[in-house]
This record gives sequence, C-alpha cells and structure tokens, in this order.
Amino acid sequence: MRWPLAPVLALGVTAALCDCRSALQPRIATRYPEAALVDVGGRGRVGAYCSGALIAPSVVLTAGHCVKGRAGFVPDAWTVTLPYAARAPERLEATGTATFDWEPTDGTVDPARHDVGLLFLAHPVPLPPEQCPRLATRPLQDEADVVHLGRLHEGLLSTTALFVSEPVAVRGGAAAGFPFDYDAEAIMGQGDSGGPVEVLGANPHLIVAVGSGAYPGKNEVLARVDLLHQWLTEQVRAHGGPCYPTAAMTRSSTSTSLTPSASAR
Repeated sequence: MRWPLAPVLALGVTAALCDCRSALQPRIATRYPEAALVDVGGRGRVGAYCSGALIAPSVVLTAGHCVKGRAGFVPDAWTVTLPYAARAPERLEATGTATFDWEPTDGTVDPARHDVGLLFLAHPVPLPPEQCPRLATRPLQDEADVVHLGRLHEGLLSTTALFVSEPVAVRGGAAAGFPFDYDAEAIMGQGDSGGPVEVLGANPHLIVAVGSGAYPGKNEVLARVDLLHQWLTEQVRAHGGPCYPTAAMTRSSTSTSLTPSASAR
C-alpha cells in the first residue's frame, strides 16, 4: 500500500526555535564537521529551515525540496552554517543550486523523482581529507543501522546546532512505493529535511541518503544518494572538485552523463 508523504519542510517560523549550543551535549553533532544548517530564503526573509552536509569544499548536499521549495514557496537564497568545521566562516551564501530531476510539489514526496539537491558555495570550505564524508555507491542491505543529522531535537528547531539521532534500521523503499528511497522508522521532524543519513560507525563518514519526507504518524522516507552517484560526482568536479582524490573523481568522463536541473544566481 502506498502512503501519502509530506516533505518535512518547515515553512516560516512555525516551529519553536532555540539556541541549543549549551544543552544536551551528548547528542550534539560535534564529531560531524560536514553537518550543515541551511536557512532557506524567499522574498527577503527566511522561509524554511533545512539541514545538509558539506561533501566537497564548495558543495553542500541537501534535499531537492530544500532547493526547489513547494507550491506557494519558491526559494531564492540559501545561507549555510557549518558549526563544527574548523575555520569555516560564520555564514556562507550559495551562488547556485542543482537538482537531478526534482520539481516543486503540493507538499507530498513524488515517488517518481529523486529528492536530492545541491548548493554551491561562493567561498570554499576545505575539510581535511580524513574529515570529508564519502557518498555511498551501492545500496544498503535491509535492516542496516544508520543515524540522521538534523537540527530538530525534542520538539525544538535549533538555529545554532545539529543533533545525531539514535540508530535506526532502514530497508529499501520499493515495497512502500518509493523505489528511489529508503524506508525507516521516524528519525527526523520538521526542519530536518536534507540532513545527511550516515552509516552507523563508518570512518570516514559514509552518507547514504538525505532526509526527505514522513508518513503522518508512521515511518520516514530517505532519498538515496547511491542512485545519483555519477551525477553527484560530475557536479562536484564541475564546482571546484572534491576534498580527497578517488577513482570516481579522477576517471575519464567517457560514461554517459546524467543531466541535472541547475540554476545559478
């Protein structure tokens, strides 16, 4: 049975906000320098709150709906904060964006599209190679344990911190009608869209998905990144390159390119 899904995009300042830097220290994502706060602007004000991950010095991974918005809200500015990255500027502006095939919806997750987006930073933030996360190139086995990084904790949407979820098992989303996603127990809330989903205990950190949407009162859908690995690799190469050398990043571009939907300001 296919359940309706709503992307978890916090439109306006509808959630309770907090400055959570000094509280709940054990769950704060200080060991994840890639973790990013993404404030999404429209018409001169912050209209939505998302999370993300720095996957290359000039590239932030997030949800497609954090880039494209939804019916009634079209973003035109993105501000990124990397609270746990050494020497990162306090605030970073995105000068361009890309999605593979995501388009705005009426507030539901489109099962025929990939809810993955990218932000391209005006100024690069170098991470040491050992701190730069990797992107999954193959699917996880069912019941693999992951953690989700996001800015919501105990009902409060943080303006300064990100948190690490409890480990949760995921499974392929095809049985639920979402072939491009993982299906997982609820591990995020409003404002956690776009936050990276990472393999528990992986070193270097391994991102397998981003937060996408939620069944009302049921499970969560997480947009897989392994299905778009070639496109993500091409986008990173075209926007300053990776922070570590890999065969995927240095191989010749003889394979068929995947065409993104991109914009630049």
